[in-house]
Amino acid sequence: STVFFSSHYLQDVERIADRIGILKEGRILLETSLDNIHENYCKVILPAIDANSYTAIDGCSECFYIKKTGDAHAAIFSTNLENAKIIINKYLKSPSIIQGSQLNLEEIFIALVGDVE
Repeated sequence: STVFFSSHYLQDVERIADRIGILKEGRILLETSLDNIHENYCKVILPAIDANSYTAIDGCSECFYIKKTGDAHAAIFSTNLENAKIIINKYLKSPSIIQGSQLNLEEIFIALVGDVE
């Protein structure tokens, strides 16, 4: 059976749902299982270097979000962490990942939709 549950309380959605859909202005931005998000999406924190160096990563299909945050760049990839490292090595001459982690639903939501005020 299916229950349609709409909420901005993403911790509740993660606790209750098996599959999620993220909508913005009537468009479906993402529709997948929570297991798929946890297994096949990751966030990588990269040191801040020449901003132009990140243009290539931003253009690759697996990277759907990159933003300067303080002295680093946060990038979100639609692949697991190991594949994200391969992609980063391909595009950056001397990459060094500060931190890599799996994502929660709120991080995916903000990357796709932006902060909701």
